[in-house]
Amino acid sequence: MDGTLVDNCAWHVKAWREFAVRHGREITEQEILDWMGAPSAYYMNRIFDREVPPDECAALTREKESLYRELYAPYLRLPDGLGELLRNARSQDVRLAIATGGSMDNVDFVLDGLGLRDLFDVVVDASQYEHGKPAPDCYLMAAARLGLTPSECLVFEDAVGGIRAAKAAGMRVAAITATMPRDTLAAEHPDILLESFVKFPLVQQSGFVCRQCGACCRIKDGIVRVSDAEIARIAAFVGMSERDFIDNETEIAPDRRGLILKSRPDGSCAWLGADNRCRIHPVKPVKCRTFPYGWTNPDSAEICPGLAERHHAAFERLAKSKFRSRFHLSEEDRAYIADKGMETIRRHCEDFIRERLAPSNPTNDGRQTPMRGHPVFKAQHACACCCRGCLAKWWKVPRGVEIPIERQQGIVDFLMAWIEREIRT
Repeated sequence: MDGTLVDNCAWHVKAWREFAVRHGREITEQEILDWMGAPSAYYMNRIFDREVPPDECAALTREKESLYRELYAPYLRLPDGLGELLRNARSQDVRLAIATGGSMDNVDFVLDGLGLRDLFDVVVDASQYEHGKPAPDCYLMAAARLGLTPSECLVFEDAVGGIRAAKAAGMRVAAITATMPRDTLAAEHPDILLESFVKFPLVQQSGFVCRQCGACCRIKDGIVRVSDAEIARIAAFVGMSERDFIDNETEIAPDRRGLILKSRPDGSCAWLGADNRCRIHPVKPVKCRTFPYGWTNPDSAEICPGLAERHHAAFERLAKSKFRSRFHLSEEDRAYIADKGMETIRRHCEDFIRERLAPSNPTNDGRQTPMRGHPVFKAQHACACCCRGCLAKWWKVPRGVEIPIERQQGIVDFLMAWIEREIRT
């Protein structure tokens, strides 16, 4: 809740520091940020440099939280974009829960203060479970009460401990850079990394969760830059003057470097027609990819048809290679997958790609992937994702630079698609 449902990190920091001063102690802002997401007892033990007994800890925690609410009350509000996200989710019968390390008093303060109580089906606060984050207890309890399996859940988190807790629970994670630096959160490999809820791809209504795979133009920064030549071509195509097109259909990029095409409030492309087709396809900007944003996919909760089509084309290409096409899952591989489950296999895959493939100069590049020993290894060889040389040759991934988290997830999706394809055959 803290740092996601409300952007209150600065006020908790202020409250902790003022609380410490009142008790003749002193803590730095960085210490508080380093502890973010930990139970209150963790803070108290470090502030007082001793093991604070439970009853005393509870009283001190009430004092600190009361101070926090007093300081933050005049500034209580939802982060930009979150209200719309919550309302859209409820309109689509998405079940919502709060799983927090905070107290129920703080939950009531936020829900009642913002009028959100009716939006949430389940609330789990720190008094209801034993082990705080990074243990997965709170998220597993919330999922059970929602009647969902962990793999059906998406967690919004702003702190390292919370991301680890969600991953330990077997859930997907969307990390919001409200509290910690982007690089710090990216190092934890969340499924989605966002600067704000405004940038969250509202595609639940389309039946899938966007993994920012790079198969469409709505990737990473969610914007499409346009050059002067592209503006001229698009304006002529839609029958507008260049000046009118610039004034009405573009805006200055967030980094102030050139113009971008406008997006709808939900982040989708303004040129996406009612039929889910690009209305300026013949003259669309170079940055636009093959597949338009917003495809619906009633048959899968995992990926969009644009990505499925992209995978299919890649598999067709790989099938023409005698070397690549000889790799298949063995009965031993299939038994291993059945025993571990696809969620675990995916986590293994993410680890292999992050540690062995993503670095700019991987150790033993060209020999880092065995041909047997794990289903993911076979998938890597079958999909030409076994080393940086193959990635460069087959998929134009440049050598000598670190593979960004978004591209890593795209590779993982591709390898998992191959494994799923093998299991079905």
